[in-house]
Amino acid sequence: MDTVKYEITSAGDFVSIAYKGNLIINEASRVLSEDGNFLYVTQKVIGQDGELHANSSVYKKQVKL
Repeated sequence: MDTVKYEITSAGDFVSIAYKGNLIINEASRVLSEDGNFLYVTQKVIGQDGELHANSSVYKKQVKL
C-alpha cells in the first residue's frame, strides 16, 4: 500500500515521507529560521536508477516595500 505521512516535529519542522509499501521513496523536511526570514528545504528521493538522490534549497523572505 502506498502512503504519505506528514508530521510537525517537536522542534517545529514540517516533514513529509512517501512510502511504496514499506519502502521510503521520498522524504522532505522544511525548517523555518528562528527569525522567520529563511526557509530551508531538504528533499531525498529514490530515483528510477534505485539510487538515493538529495537536494537542498534555501528561500529568503521577500521584503515588502
